[in-house]
Parts: sequence; structure tokens; C-alpha cells
Amino acid sequence: MVLFNLAMSKDFDRSYFVKSTDLKHWQRILVRCCVPFQFFYVAYQTLKTLSKKAGKNIFTKNKHKMNGIYNCKSSRELHFQKIKVLSKHLGMTINDIVISALSIAIRRLFKEYDDLNDKI
Repeated sequence: MVLFNLAMSKDFDRSYFVKSTDLKHWQRILVRCCVPFQFFYVAYQTLKTLSKKAGKNIFTKNKHKMNGIYNCKSSRELHFQKIKVLSKHLGMTINDIVISALSIAIRRLFKEYDDLNDKI
């Protein structure tokens, strides 16, 4: 509310809040001519997105509806101190190590189900 009050006061003009320049006359006309056509672009992109079929990979195939049954796998327990020592030894962050381990695990899972995709 304070910024709104400052913006409404005569002491501060627009350049106090936003450093910008005004559009030239021809640019204003171009923007006003193009804006109505944005509706068609947004509608086209929405329809294109809605018409795409779900990818056929191990996570989405044979999934017709949610049934409340969870399929869960787990691994052995990881000790944080060992990960911390490893990260210092390799000169990486803990996040880098965890993300690397997850990406390797997902890649092995895809390989196990013969679903190797170059986009992954």
C-alpha cells in the first residue's frame, strides 16, 4: 500500500519506480494492432497442448486412471556424513551428488524396462 501511495503522490513520477523510455508513435500503433491477434495465438497453443497424447514411457503406459494404489521402491539407507565427505573430496555440492545419483537411478530404471529415450 505504501508503494501505491508513493506512486500516486506528485513527488514521484514513473521513472522513480521503473527505468524505461516511452514507445515511439509507430511502436504504439504496432502494439495496438498486434494485441488482438494474441488471443488466436493463445487459443492455438492451448488447443495444441490439450490435443497432445501422453508420452508412452514406463511411468505413463497402462495408466488409465488413478486407483489410490502406490507402487513404491526404496534403497538402502544413505548416511549424510559419508555424502558430505564425498562431496568435499570431489569438490562438488551435496545437491550435485544427490542429483547425479537420482539421474543414474532413473536411467537404470529406464534401461531395465527397455525404454531408453535420448531426450532424457
